[in-house]
Amino acid sequence: MFMDSCKSEQAKESFNDSIQGTNDSIQGTFFGVPFGAEKQELVNKFAEKKLIPNMYISTEDFLAFQPKGGQSYTFGGLHWECLNVYLSDGKFYSILFYNTLKDKAEAIHEGQSLYNIISAKYNLAKEEPKDSTTYLIYRGKSKKENKREVAVYVIRYEAVDKTICYGTILQYMDGNFEAAVSEEL
Repeated sequence: MFMDSCKSEQAKESFNDSIQGTNDSIQGTFFGVPFGAEKQELVNKFAEKKLIPNMYISTEDFLAFQPKGGQSYTFGGLHWECLNVYLSDGKFYSILFYNTLKDKAEAIHEGQSLYNIISAKYNLAKEEPKDSTTYLIYRGKSKKENKREVAVYVIRYEAVDKTICYGTILQYMDGNFEAAVSEEL
């Protein structure tokens, strides 16, 4: 009887973890670059994968990478159009892989497909969008790496030319490398 109750508790914990989107671990290295790496290491390693920053729109804390000589690149066996990297105090802490679509229904369908693929590796919890520009969001958090998470979401945004676009996004983030807001503020 005692053994059955132990099994039951383990099953409950496992079930609750999958509901809450918790994972033992979430990856933190992309194209050979770990979270926390310096900007120059990131640029050099990504260049080996033929990904170069678009210097017209990149800043000190934001790098928009594009595939050299091509329209898309692969990550995780999937094809992507865009790649954004975020830095805080010069340290790599977030990466977004995404595709842009013109049709909302198509973007939501692609987002659901992406969720199905990512949820085969990570436990993701569905969240309620906080605003009308987010259509779906699923997030998984790591137990081992505090403040590390993976998210799949679909958003609406306005492009530079004022057209409405929809982004299907896969994001990895490690808040341990994101600088706190200055106490002076």
